[in-house]
Amino acid sequence: MDILSTDAGYRQRFFDADYWTPYVRWVVWKQFGVRNAAVRSGLAGTYPTFIADDRWVVKFFGDLFEGEATHAAELCVGLLRPERHGIPAP
Repeated sequence: MDILSTDAGYRQRFFDADYWTPYVRWVVWKQFGVRNAAVRSGLAGTYPTFIADDRWVVKFFGDLFEGEATHAAELCVGLLRPERHGIPAP
């Protein structure tokens, strides 16, 4: 995963579903008990995001672009359930 520590490497692997599929499948198996999920690339953003079995979104936060802080912020927003307050959010 050292390739992801540089901007060039990050760009090279960002949408590479073949590269990310084993990791996405591991997450889906651990979280939902489903093995061998079908994996496709998600929409462009700051972090690699993939769709598994057209059911789950798996997003990987890395060291580049303050991934740890971004993950914490997204987790907080998710826990607040913004849709209850009329705020459109994923």
